[in-house]
Amino acid sequence: MAESPPSDAAGDLQVLTLAEALIGAMGDGFDPDALDALRTVAGSFSGAPNSAPGAVTASLSDLIGALLRSGRGDREALAVHVRAWRLMLTAAPGPAGEAALLEGLAAVRGLYATPKAA
Repeated sequence: MAESPPSDAAGDLQVLTLAEALIGAMGDGFDPDALDALRTVAGSFSGAPNSAPGAVTASLSDLIGALLRSGRGDREALAVHVRAWRLMLTAAPGPAGEAALLEGLAAVRGLYATPKAA
């Protein structure tokens, strides 16, 4: 049987810790440089894109894109995503918990979605 590639759990937690530090250093207003830095950190997460933590980092990146397009800042919406990322990496809430959490993150992102033209 072939071996799985080694997990980089320590590296994943370091990336998450950096994201948490960036959130902690952010002000409440719109800061495109801070948003770009956070998006870069989230993009450096090495987890599988189809994993629960990967889905959270993708959601975070989508939220950052929406904030950049709208010229708005929402530190709390970003922090919710980063806390969800930590939960997915450390607690493994199971399929039902993951689905509920990702649904909640989608609702947060939806607050900044660009309205569709009629």
